[in-house]
Amino acid sequence: MDPAGPPGVSLSSVLLVEDQPHTRELLGEFIAHAGYRVDLAASAEEALTVLENGALPSLIVMDLHLPGMDGWQLHGLLSQDPRWARIPVVVTTAAVRHTPPPLGVAHLLPKPIDLRALASLLVRYCGEVEEPAA
Repeated sequence: MDPAGPPGVSLSSVLLVEDQPHTRELLGEFIAHAGYRVDLAASAEEALTVLENGALPSLIVMDLHLPGMDGWQLHGLLSQDPRWARIPVVVTTAAVRHTPPPLGVAHLLPKPIDLRALASLLVRYCGEVEEPAA
């Protein structure tokens, strides 16, 4: 993907979709501390609301096991909507398979999440965060 991202996508922003409050808080803090803007959603429905009402993220990191609509259903909706279809999706799950990620998924990240791997994916899909000038 072009480091500038698709048209209309906000560079250096992440939508994190995770239903477990502790995990959502820790990953959200990690992403923010790495220098990226992060929006949090506890469900697929919340994620859709964030996407409808805000700037488009440069990356979506989402759990598969969500209350109500699960991660695969959310991914299906995202991939069918031209506004969101080009946003890379990283799926997190404890039930990881040792196969390539399904079509349309940028990366499958097993739980527990390796923060170095997440940091690498943030740089890959959101770009490097520049240090503020001293």
